[in-house]
Amino acid sequence: MSVSKKDFEAIALIVKRLGDGYGEADGYFDGTGELMEKDDLVFELVKYFRSENPNFDASKFAIACGYPAGREGWIND
Repeated sequence: MSVSKKDFEAIALIVKRLGDGYGEADGYFDGTGELMEKDDLVFELVKYFRSENPNFDASKFAIACGYPAGREGWIND
């Protein structure tokens, strides 16, 4: 099953609602009990999405996750 645009949008909305990772209540626990910061989560999702779809637009996704336009360049590394 392929991931659709609808799936990417839904995941971006979930990430946007996460905190910034500065406190336990603001981040995402990765199942190992460790806090995963929003940047780390977004970066890992981008790596996965690129592996599934070579035309995936990481900058557009970063903006949809709540990063300001022009400051999402780190995601393209």
